[in-house]
Amino acid sequence: MKALDKNVILDRFGHSTFDKGREYYEENRVLTAFINGDVLKGKVLGTEVYHTSVSLSDLSNECSCPLGGECKHVVALLLFYLNNKDEVTDLAELKSKLTKKSKDDLIDIIIKAMEGEEILPLIGQDEKDVKIGSFIKVFERGNVDEKTVKNMANTIKKNLKITFLKRIYLGYWKKIVLECEHFGCFYDDYRDDYYDAPIFEAIGEALAEKDLSHEDIERLGKIIREDQHQLTEPLIDALLDRAKQDKEFFRSIKKILPAGYIVYFLIENKMYDEAKEILKERDLNPSMRIDLLKLVDPEEALKVAEENKKYTSIIQHYIETKDYDKAKAYIRRAIDENLKDQVQEIALTYKNLISQDRELSNKIVKYLLKEGSLWSAYSFYGNIDEDLKDLFVEKVLEPSFGIYRQEFLDVICERKPEILKDILLEIVEVKIAAGAKAYDGVVQLLEKVKKCMNKEDFNKILDQLEREHYTKYKLIGKISTLRQ
Repeated sequence: MKALDKNVILDRFGHSTFDKGREYYEENRVLTAFINGDVLKGKVLGTEVYHTSVSLSDLSNECSCPLGGECKHVVALLLFYLNNKDEVTDLAELKSKLTKKSKDDLIDIIIKAMEGEEILPLIGQDEKDVKIGSFIKVFERGNVDEKTVKNMANTIKKNLKITFLKRIYLGYWKKIVLECEHFGCFYDDYRDDYYDAPIFEAIGEALAEKDLSHEDIERLGKIIREDQHQLTEPLIDALLDRAKQDKEFFRSIKKILPAGYIVYFLIENKMYDEAKEILKERDLNPSMRIDLLKLVDPEEALKVAEENKKYTSIIQHYIETKDYDKAKAYIRRAIDENLKDQVQEIALTYKNLISQDRELSNKIVKYLLKEGSLWSAYSFYGNIDEDLKDLFVEKVLEPSFGIYRQEFLDVICERKPEILKDILLEIVEVKIAAGAKAYDGVVQLLEKVKKCMNKEDFNKILDQLEREHYTKYKLIGKISTLRQ
C-alpha cells in the first residue's frame, strides 16, 4: 500500500464519505485516538460517541455506527492521525510506562487526565466500558445533547462499584457543575426544559456507593456551595437515601448539606429537637424557616411569620384551623401595610374566602385597582359595590389598557353599553390586521358581545365589517354565521 496521505484516503473512501469525514475532523469530533501496532483506534462524536478502528496497512476498518464501517467516522480518525500524530497515544509505549507506576501514581495520572492529558483512552477499555475521557471532551466542545447525557448516565451506572473511579466522579461532577454554562447547563430552548437529571442521578448514586473520606466530603461540600444552578440536588438526594439506612453516614455529610435538607431529614426521622436546633443555628431565609418550623413547632412558626410580616403563612394556618375571622384580619393587614406581592398571592389563593365577605372584597379590589392589577380584581367583580364596578370599567377604558380590553367586554357591556360598539370595532380591526390566523378570535369576540346587544345593533356591526372587508372571503364566511 502507498504511504498514507489524503489522496490515499480519498481513493479508498470516495469523495462523498471523504468530504463528510473531513467536515467531522474540522469540527473537532475526534475525541480520542491511540495506536497499537498498525491498528489505529479512537472515538468519534456523531449522533453519539462511536468506537472506530482502522488498519493502517490496508485501511480495513470497523465502526460502532449504524454503517459498521466504511464511514465518515473512519475518515475523520485517519485525518486526525495524519495531522495530529503528536496527539495520538502509542498504547504499547504507554502500557510499558504505566506498568512501572504504583497504584497511587496510576490514580493521580487518571485525575490529571481529566485536566487534558491524553492518557484517558487507557481507562476506556472495552471490557469495562468506561468512557470518561470521551465524555469530558464532549463537555469541553459543548456538544452535550439529551442522548449524550443518557449515554453517560448508563456508562456510570454500569460501573457503580468500581472503587478507583470515586476520585474521577468527584472531579467529573465538579467540572460539569461549575462549567455547565459552557454547554448551556443542559437546557433545551425549544422545549423549555432541562435534561440533566439522568447524569446527575447516576453520579450521585455512584458516589453514594463509595466510602467517602473526610477529604472527599469536603470536596463535595465545596461543589455544593459553588453550584449556581441547583444541579447538585440529585447528588444530595442520593446521599440522603444512603443516610436513611446509615445514620453515621448522615453525621459525616451533615455539615455540607443545605439546612433545608438537613431539617427535612431530621423531621422524617422524628428527630425534632435536633431539627429545631438547626433552624436556630443556620442562616435561612424567613420563608423557608417558617415552612420548616411549621413541621416541628407551629407556634414558633407563627411567631417568626409575624416578626417578618409573612402574612400568607399566618393566613394559611388560620384557614387550616378554621379560624376564618383571624385569617381575614391578616388579609386586611397585608393590604393596609401595602405588602404588594403578598396581596397578589392572597387574591389568587384565597379568592373563595374573600368573595364571601363583601367588605373584604371591596377592600382588596380598591387596592388592586390602585396598583393596576385588573385581572386580579376581576375575580371579585361579582361581589363588589356598584361604585367600584364603575371605577373598574374606568380603568379598563384608560388608553394604556388598549387591546387588553377584549378580556372585559362583558364589563363594558354592563356598565358602558353606549361605547361598546366603538371599543369592539377597535379591537376587531387590530385582530383582522393580524391576518387569517386571527379570524377565529374575531368570531369569539363577536359571540361574546352578541348576548348583550339587541339584534339590530349587532347585525349593523356585521354589516359594517362585511363592507370594509368585502375582499376577505374567509372572514365574511365566518362572521355571517353569527347573524341573528
